[in-house]
Amino acid sequence: MPLGSFGRARGRAVPRRLCAVAIALTLGGPAAAASLGEITCGGPDDVCRDNATMLPLMALPRPFSNIYSTEEASRDAILAANVRAFYPLYVFDRKELDLSDPANPTGWYRVGTTVRRPFGWMQAGDLLEWHQALVVAYTHPGSGDQARQPVLMFGELPPLSQVVEADARADQAQALYDTLDAGGVPAGVVSAETSRYRDIDKDFYIFPVIDFDQVHLFDDPARYLQVAAAIPRERSVGADQTTLDNTAYRDEVAADILLERTVAEALAVDIVFVMDMTSSMGPYIDRTKTAIARIAELVLNDAADREKVRFGLIGYRDNATIMPGLQFTTRLFTPSLVDSDGLARLLTDEAGPAGVGSEDYPEEVFAGVDLGLKAPWTGDRSLKFVILVGDASGHEPGHRQATLDIGPAELRQLADQLKVRIAAIHLLDPAARSDHEIARDQFRILSRNPGAESALYYDIPTQALDRFETVVGQLAGSLSAVIGAARTTGGASARQVAQAAVRTGGGDPGIGADPAIGGADPGTQDALAQTIESALVEYLGDQASAPRDIVAWTFDRDLIDPVVPALSVRVLLTREQVNNLIIALEAVVTAMKEAELTKAQFFSALQAVVTQTIKTADDINFDQARRLSETRLMPRWIESLPYRSEVLAMSDAIYEALTADERVALERKLEAKLALYREINENTDLWHALADDTAESQKVTPLAIDMLP
Repeated sequence: MPLGSFGRARGRAVPRRLCAVAIALTLGGPAAAASLGEITCGGPDDVCRDNATMLPLMALPRPFSNIYSTEEASRDAILAANVRAFYPLYVFDRKELDLSDPANPTGWYRVGTTVRRPFGWMQAGDLLEWHQALVVAYTHPGSGDQARQPVLMFGELPPLSQVVEADARADQAQALYDTLDAGGVPAGVVSAETSRYRDIDKDFYIFPVIDFDQVHLFDDPARYLQVAAAIPRERSVGADQTTLDNTAYRDEVAADILLERTVAEALAVDIVFVMDMTSSMGPYIDRTKTAIARIAELVLNDAADREKVRFGLIGYRDNATIMPGLQFTTRLFTPSLVDSDGLARLLTDEAGPAGVGSEDYPEEVFAGVDLGLKAPWTGDRSLKFVILVGDASGHEPGHRQATLDIGPAELRQLADQLKVRIAAIHLLDPAARSDHEIARDQFRILSRNPGAESALYYDIPTQALDRFETVVGQLAGSLSAVIGAARTTGGASARQVAQAAVRTGGGDPGIGADPAIGGADPGTQDALAQTIESALVEYLGDQASAPRDIVAWTFDRDLIDPVVPALSVRVLLTREQVNNLIIALEAVVTAMKEAELTKAQFFSALQAVVTQTIKTADDINFDQARRLSETRLMPRWIESLPYRSEVLAMSDAIYEALTADERVALERKLEAKLALYREINENTDLWHALADDTAESQKVTPLAIDMLP
């Protein structure tokens, strides 16, 4: 959410609370069917659920807490002493609970590590209820003008708000960072993000949101967040404490991050070309081969460098089921990645343009990119890059020739999670001017990589073959040169290595300078260096520490420049929840299509679809529902999130008011999100266990909240 003129004027903080426990509750008696405020607990072995969302109630243990066999805090009753702090537990019962004094709650919680069975009892004062599966994650640190400051964590809200709402906010915030850099502990700050970037998708951690205050500075909202920092299956003890009182951790916060020689020696680079191979692409396949041969001669002439850089090749055309003469829709030419000589041979001997034309101008771009994201990468220690080359837009989700119902925004989200950078080369055919803007928008979305200020996008007229070869050489050469630059500049920063790679690899600052021949957007040269730098920052962040076992207040924006987001909101979803979301959304999309086809009302079509396809249809209410949210078809937890759903408000009247084009656009957007959920569901690397005995259906993935329907 852009903040626009954030910081020109100072507003007041308006409290809003996530926890629904503001009123005092004194509860007791048997657990069976006891309705406890907004929570319902059933039988002794049934997990308690939030009435609003039907999600299991979770709680987070405070440090130095015990689990007891009974509701008695005696030494003999201890089942587990000093349990892992802020390790998510499920609640099965709440007894004699009194929250009238929030600082000293009394009563007992029956808890377990899974939803299958309870384990023991914990005192109310040793737990924090966690009503929503909301977490926040560090955003990429960025580069250039978009680089952000490390996140600071405060013990209390007032010292943080005093800085954020100060007239001299930037100066006060800078003073905090200066104190950190000098090895001190800033007043009110208990912990901080380390200089190494910990990526939630690679090295999982959780910052559950247990409270927040919203602050309005000028016209745009930002948030103070109270989080319980935790890392599943890890805990802080002794020298591992992640607070600034710990000298070792304070040193890690302030350390310069350099690409040491031993780290550089383990680095590898994977470059996968995803190329349009329709009938018009023959000259560009040949020029790509020429550029790769030149890279091998000029950049990869060292045997060590050549060994560490691997190439892949994927071709895409149009829907070969509809047009069999095309032979394939997508093809992986490299089941294992190859060296530069191997790629050149493939481009000569196997990769060629189709012998027949397509039915229309757009091609199956997104199917090609999707296959590129799933390329046989050489491993976790490689930087992963896709170079997309094409002269046409992709079929949007729902198009009759689309073989994959996924769009550029969803592919970009998936690429971010899989840590794949994308560069896009868009060839401009003068005979297809009407397609240029469509393809340009798609290619730019795909190539907007995290940590870079602009998309890594080049547009080149089809007649400018020399320029095309130069750009391919620049891209592939600079990426290939990362290995040599990292080795020869041992002890340099990620930025220094990236800039050296661009210089060594044939960087051409003139690209984009002459509008007559096309080229890159202004700043694309910087975007290339920034893209390499951001990939190196992620690489260097492996095994970075993250604050854990503390409760702290933080700000979701950069303290010095609040236009820059510092934390992003995620929702932790289990496989079971994602599967339920897929089933419900499939029913909604099918109902939209059938309502359009038969001219039926939306709810009538939806009821028919649900009755035929969903086993639990009897639990879904169509008799009195006026909006989709009232049917309880869509998971109820979506309604509780700080997110505005496009579909929950759907009613017969709203559906009737949509134009034909608006209906198609909504259907295609939902189909694209469905495809993303399926992709996430199938990728084992994106699922994490909160406990050692977590069932597969209860593993979680941190989904960006704006990827919900």
